[in-house]
Amino acid sequence: MERKERIRKGATKALENDRKLITEARQLIDWLDVNDILMNLSEKDITLLMNYMEGHGYQLGINSERLFKISKDSLADQAVAISIDDIIDSVCDWNYEMIQHAKENLEHATGMGEYLQAQEYYNGVRVDEGILDKMFDQTYYGKEIIRLAERLAGEAIQQLQKTGNIDKVSMTVADTIKDYGTEQEKGKVR
Repeated sequence: MERKERIRKGATKALENDRKLITEARQLIDWLDVNDILMNLSEKDITLLMNYMEGHGYQLGINSERLFKISKDSLADQAVAISIDDIIDSVCDWNYEMIQHAKENLEHATGMGEYLQAQEYYNGVRVDEGILDKMFDQTYYGKEIIRLAERLAGEAIQQLQKTGNIDKVSMTVADTIKDYGTEQEKGKVR
């Protein structure tokens, strides 16, 4: 094995050994502050993220340099380095799936008790959605979508002023959004 490879593997192993599980929201907030990750997340926000992660079989871990997603289901302690942006994006995806599932449960409820229980669950995941949307806006992906929206609005106004043809402007905007969606691997446009 080459010397550089041994050094890299040794450094990676040292980082892994330094890893601590996050058990309280404050730990992640402090880690974000120490690592200069500029997000305005409250303990309530972080707790929501941690609850979704746990509900989907993951825990969060940190070391001095990285944030990790750790599968609780694996026999080995498998940790994957992940950004807070990707955590928020994953939780937003899970929330969206839960909303869809809750809608189906509402539509197929067979009695008043089942309907009320489904309605309560639906209302809860919709409240989560509002909180998560605010977090998502702070991520790289959220900022990228805002930049795209601003660019599209500017281009649409210019094209509308030039041509006066709202149908052509609408088609251009739709095509740009479609092209953007195929170019991006992450982020959401719901």
